Order: sequence, then structure tokens, then C-alpha cells
Amino acid sequence: MNKLLLTWLLLGTACGENTHSEHPQRPQQPSEADTDTDTDTDADTDTDTDVDGDTDTDTDTDTDTDTDTDTDTDPCRNLHPGTTPTETHSLIQDCLDHSGEAFLVGGVYEVNTTVLVNNATLDGNNQAATIRMATASTNSLVTIDDDALVQGVILDANQLVDDTNGAVVHFTGSNSVLRDAWLGNMAGHTSGHRLTGVYFINSTSDDNLVEDVEITGLFYGVIFVAGLDATQSNRVQRSEIHGIACDGVTFAGYGELAESTLYEHGWDCENGPIPGASIYCLDNPNGAWISDNNMYDDCGNVVDIDGCQYMTIENNTINGPGYQWDGAAPWCTGGAGLVMIDVSYSTISGNTVDNAGRSHTAMGQGGHPSEVFSQSGASSYSDLPNGSNTAVAVLMTQRRGSGGSVMGNSFSDNTFRASCTSPCVGVGWFASRGTGTDASGEWSASTTNYFVRNTPYGSNVGSQRCGANWYAANDTCGSTWPSGDCNQDDYQHSGDWMRNDSCRDY
Repeated sequence: MNKLLLTWLLLGTACGENTHSEHPQRPQQPSEADTDTDTDTDADTDTDTDVDGDTDTDTDTDTDTDTDTDTDTDPCRNLHPGTTPTETHSLIQDCLDHSGEAFLVGGVYEVNTTVLVNNATLDGNNQAATIRMATASTNSLVTIDDDALVQGVILDANQLVDDTNGAVVHFTGSNSVLRDAWLGNMAGHTSGHRLTGVYFINSTSDDNLVEDVEITGLFYGVIFVAGLDATQSNRVQRSEIHGIACDGVTFAGYGELAESTLYEHGWDCENGPIPGASIYCLDNPNGAWISDNNMYDDCGNVVDIDGCQYMTIENNTINGPGYQWDGAAPWCTGGAGLVMIDVSYSTISGNTVDNAGRSHTAMGQGGHPSEVFSQSGASSYSDLPNGSNTAVAVLMTQRRGSGGSVMGNSFSDNTFRASCTSPCVGVGWFASRGTGTDASGEWSASTTNYFVRNTPYGSNVGSQRCGANWYAANDTCGSTWPSGDCNQDDYQHSGDWMRNDSCRDY
């Protein structure tokens, strides 16, 4: 299920108390008589009245006439748009380069080229300020390099950012943050314009964070470039990614996605019939961490992983493949909640994956290589309980001829549920032939895939288990559940001692 991916290479005292001294009173000359008439009459009559000699006429003379004269006379703390895109860009860039900060008062800041933020802060006043590309120009609206903060801003590519490896925001350095921002094309996506929202484009970047950001109206949402690995923590969290024509988040290299909401992706990947997903991973040996997200209503599969390793997918809610935009996209068929093709050494735990109520997501509707559903020479889809009219929540499959590509995966404490209207039949999970053995077809404890404490409750059929995988084989599993490491429908499968069905090899 190779999907089009672009080749992602690139690359005081001034205001303090008044401290004037009190002048000593000149001593009075004693009168001849009774010098001590005490006419002193306490003569200071406390005339010090202390008038406080300073009568505290200090009157707080700074009357704060400082008027905070730093009143932010620094224009970079109170930056307004210029009269042209070129001038506006210069104002912002000069502040970032020389003051290390640009605080925008609000309004629309049209620029003619990329704004570079390096060791500086760009603040859009809680999204009161919009930075908008005004001329067809370079391939990012904002580039975030090292030790930078970009926050509170609306970033509108305005269909004018070059989409050759292009993005609304490029991350090229490390230790930077993008937060509380809106990214996209205000007018929505235009076919033929393959722009990305956030692109971690440098394979040496580390410790960058995107949080509380909305990304929409684009071709791709987020891309983690090939070459990033698990020693580099670049993360998207607490964000909303939706209305993306192709894929919401693409893991070409290692990245992290947490506590986010992704939905309504993939109606036009501009590659023919293959639809997009909330999550897409292709030929990535470094994996990803995908945790505590809510993902739903995509044209194809919701989570689509092909030829990747070391994926961690935990505590997510995944549902609604085959979304058709209320009939506006009838080509969105044949999807599943979670699809793993030729995937190894990955952990899938604590997820709820649901494919319910959409009969057009049956496997025979397209979108999956039909070869993985039958033995060589047998009719297509013959390994599925109801043939081509079977919808599936979770697929773990190995292509014919790719022996040893589905090993060492762990599935624990998940709910995998699929149901559809007759004659369609829903299956909670499907494991294909060839899974769980090495390239020579040999089984061992290190090649098998482990399934423990999973439930397909609510599915028309719990699971279909081809290959050579481990289903709580050390436990005695009956119809009472939960029980030890048993999967809920283990008692229904007895094809071999590990509770596979009788369909091991192609």
C-alpha cells in the first residue's frame, strides 16, 4: 500500500524613594531671660511638622512619570504592521535578529518571504496577529531554528508558500517551541498544492515541541523527516489536526504525537485510489511514539503503518474509517481502524479501535492488497470469515514474499471491535499468513507476535488468526473473561497449541 510521499530531504533608584536629606534647623539665639523658657516652645513645634521637610513632596516625583517610559518605547515590544509586505517583513525580522523578540500588537502582517526565528521570541498577542504570505515566495512562512519560541499567532500560507518540501512552519534546529497557534490556508486546501503544516525537516533536530496548535486546510498536517531516531524528542501534543487532504501526521522518521485530536483526512492524496489517514508511516526503521490521541473519520484507514518498526501505539481511541463526508467522497471505502503491514518490534497497548456501522469498509471494497487475505492459489479473501464482505477493525498482515517482516510485535489490553450490517460481517482483528515466523518460515519465541488480554467484544466475529502467533498459550482460557493473560475469544480457537487457526503459511 505504497502511498505517494514526497522526497523529504533538506533539508533602583531612578524610580525609588526620594532620598534628599533634611537640612538641620539653624539654632535659635537664646533670649536674655530664661534662656530655657523652653521657648523652644518646643519650638520645633515639631515644625519639623516633619513637614517631613521632604513633605514627601517627593510627591512621588517620579509620579511614575517614568510613565513606564520604558513604555515600551522599544518598538519591538509593540510592533505594528508596515505599509508593504517587504517593510513588514523587515520590521519583524530586524526585531528578531537584533532585539531577540518581536511582539505583534494585532492585525494582519503580510510578508514577502520567510520569517526566521532563531534564539528569539515571536509573539502574536494570543492570536490577535496574523502573519500572511503575500507573494509567491520561499518554501516556508516561518522557519524555527534553535532556542526559539513562537506563540499566540495565526500563520496563513495563503496558497503562496512554495510546496517543494514546503511547510507553513519548518523546524530546522533544536530546543524550540511552537504553541497556541493556528496554521494553514485560511481559504482552505487547493488541489495540486501539496503544502505541509509543520515539517520537522532536519534529521539532526532535537527536543522541539508543538503544543496547543490547530492545523488545517493543507495537503499534509505534520511530517517527521526520515533519519530522525528515538534519541531525538520532537513532539506534537495537545493539538488538533483536521481537514487535511492527505495524511494528518506522517512518520518518515521518529516523532512523538500525544494527547491530540485528528479527524477528517485523506479524501485526495492525488495518487489515484489510495486514500489518506490520520497517521501514516512508510518504511521507517526508527518508529514513533503515539499516545493518548483521539483519531477518527478518515477516508481510508485511520492509522496506516507499512514497513515500519519499533512503533509504540498506546491508549488511543481510533474509529471511523471510510468516512465519506456525507456522500461527497463516495470513493472512501475499504478502510480499517489500524492497519499494520510488514511491521515488526512494535507495542500496541490499551487502545480502543472501532470499525462499526459502515458496510462500505469491507475489505473487498478496496484499499488493501488482496493477496494478504488468502493462501497462494486460493480465491481472494478466502481467509476472512465472510470473504470480501468482511470489515475489520485491526489488521496485522505480511505480504507474500516478504517473509520475516512481521515479528516481535506485542498486543495487550486492547479493545478491537468491528460490526456491520448483513451481509457484511465485522471481525475484531485479523492476522495474516506468514506472521510470527522468520524469513525461512521458522517459528521461535523471538519471532512470534504476542496477544494478551485483548477483547473483540461487540464484533460480529472476534478474530481470525492465521500465521504463528502467541495467544496467552501458557493460560487455560475458557469462556469466562477476564482470566489471566487470556484474550476474550481464545476459547474459540484451537487450531494449534498457541490458539492460531489452521492457516499458517502462504
